Amino acid sequence: MTHHSSYHNAYKAASYREESKTRQVVMLYEGVIRYVRQAREAIEQNDIETRYNTLAKACDIITGLQLSLNFDEGGAVARLLYDYYSGLDARLSSLHFTQDIAVCDLCLKHLAMMKEAWEEVDEKTQRNAPEAPAGRDAVEIRGALESILAAENDMAQSVVASGVHVDMQSLNLSA
Repeated sequence: MTHHSSYHNAYKAASYREESKTRQVVMLYEGVIRYVRQAREAIEQNDIETRYNTLAKACDIITGLQLSLNFDEGGAVARLLYDYYSGLDARLSSLHFTQDIAVCDLCLKHLAMMKEAWEEVDEKTQRNAPEAPAGRDAVEIRGALESILAAENDMAQSVVASGVHVDMQSLNLSA
């Protein structure tokens, strides 16, 4: 069994526990953030094995989140999340080769923004009825994704303005 499928299965198994689905997503983001921080420390210490293992775990969780998206119910937000997870996975995977602390920090910043958005959704879900429709909560997630996209576009524009060649496709999170 590959790492991806084992984390996806763990995510699916967690969905049967007592935690709400939104709380489970928050917990998964906490795990990714923890692993990326550990990878950042490993990069600084030139600890190749720890860097590799923690980045692999972070990418596996991101893949599990991505594979668990429901496009029928999630619509445009699910597609945005899919693109976000694809871009994040690519950035985290690139750290195996680049060991770029700035990319690591950017990933951590975006993960924290998304975690905060999911925490808001989770708090609203807990205050209201857990069975309430999730459509209104898509606004928080979409807002966080749009903020990340705006930051990505600003960063891409400033890099291009500086004369450095950048593959714009790799910086853009949405199709």
